[in-house]
Amino acid sequence: MAYVFELTFDPDTEASIRALWQRISDAGIPSSLNARGYRPHVSLAAYDAAPFAVEVCIRRLRAYARHVQRFSINFSHVGMFVSGGNVVFLGVAPTEALL
Repeated sequence: MAYVFELTFDPDTEASIRALWQRISDAGIPSSLNARGYRPHVSLAAYDAAPFAVEVCIRRLRAYARHVQRFSINFSHVGMFVSGGNVVFLGVAPTEALL
């Protein structure tokens, strides 16, 4: 089973990204993310490994998240994964808060 850890955005940022997805779709380039109901996000980690204690992980992440202050994210570039579907993405600049 695959496990993914993601950061999501505040409502205003999410709406801005969704509007960009819509503009791309309106230009004739379909968006599977929008069509499948995915939320804009920053992927932190992805694992395709043996199962682990998901409930323990969720509990620890929630406890950690209670102490994390909101922070800004800077998009530094547009990139593309060319394998498996030609995914276009906004690249996030690493900042101290994000790291």
